[in-house]
Amino acid sequence: MSLNKYSDVFNEWDPAPFKNRDIDPDLKTFLEDSSTDIPLELPICLEFHIPRSRYSARSEEQVKSGLENNFIFMIHTIMKEVRRTNKRTFLYILISFVFLFSAYFLKGKLNMNVFLSILLEGQFIGGWVFLWEAFSLFFFTNNDLRKKLKTYRRFLDTEIRFVYTELNS
Repeated sequence: MSLNKYSDVFNEWDPAPFKNRDIDPDLKTFLEDSSTDIPLELPICLEFHIPRSRYSARSEEQVKSGLENNFIFMIHTIMKEVRRTNKRTFLYILISFVFLFSAYFLKGKLNMNVFLSILLEGQFIGGWVFLWEAFSLFFFTNNDLRKKLKTYRRFLDTEIRFVYTELNS
């Protein structure tokens, strides 16, 4: 990736120092999109091309530290989302079983009129909807989150290099 200056790696609207600054949204999108082209089991390297006149060992270290902090924060955020999704999955399964079992046991015990019959069918449908949502969260949403987690863990282990170039007139 070509940079004009070290700060191009980070969001220009974020006033925090490099170490705590968010990654530039376009760079983040580029990293996420391009990393999918390389299998997760293969290592990657982030290589930044920057004009030789801008060389600064201190800025290099600040950028590396800032990127590492950002990747750690993203991993932490994704892990929180995984925990939140797992809690919702458990809650939806619990609600589903309550709806389905209560509807099943009430089916033979109630004096059925049209209104109660509709409510009971609604309870069965609600139970299956909650069960489907739990299934969807567990298998689809968690799968996407796990892939994102692997991607950011790989970014955390990535070598970051700076290549200094001469400016062409």
